[in-house]
Amino acid sequence: MPTRITDRSATLIDHIYYCNPAERNSNSSITSGNLWCDITDHLPNFILLKKNTERRFEPNNLPFVRLYSPKNIKKFNELISNVSWDSLYQCSNADKAYDLFHKKITDCHDKCLPKVRLSGKRAKDKLWVTQGIKRSSNYKNKLFKNGYAAIVLMNDDKQKYKDYEKIFKKVTLAAQTAYYKEKLDLRINTVKQLWTNLNRISSLSRSKTI
Repeated sequence: MPTRITDRSATLIDHIYYCNPAERNSNSSITSGNLWCDITDHLPNFILLKKNTERRFEPNNLPFVRLYSPKNIKKFNELISNVSWDSLYQCSNADKAYDLFHKKITDCHDKCLPKVRLSGKRAKDKLWVTQGIKRSSNYKNKLFKNGYAAIVLMNDDKQKYKDYEKIFKKVTLAAQTAYYKEKLDLRINTVKQLWTNLNRISSLSRSKTI
């Protein structure tokens, strides 16, 4: 299959050669192909070597996260609206009143948004990538495939892809900027949390895995 497609040509200039005599008679299987994606000028190649041995997966190494789904947020709002604040209004000490207020909010939050183990599928997701950006990315790749799949290119499909790509880049850049701006904001993060975010972003602190 061609790996570089232009207005006037479709050529195969990217190759993968693989040979392992020791496994020639084994039950291992090989699958290869191209990815319809606009990450690079050429279509990325892939090769899958499937063997009988299974990879060991350690789910306990994955961190805990909270799922801020619309269902959980709705449950949290309903629980907050039914909280009785009578004991709070009766407090004469401001510190005790704040502690009571914080405890009620935290209890509702932890009850409706409990921590769960992060799934392996979502473990490598970029935190600033939302579901809307994922859907936009899939649609962008679909336009890319429609515009470049055939040797005889349709100018309308190609232009539609280029216009959408410009909008997609602006949206993803804005989402990424907003995410890191929040993580490095001194007004809403303590010094300790700020350094934790910096270490996580710059990969200075790595968790040990088996």
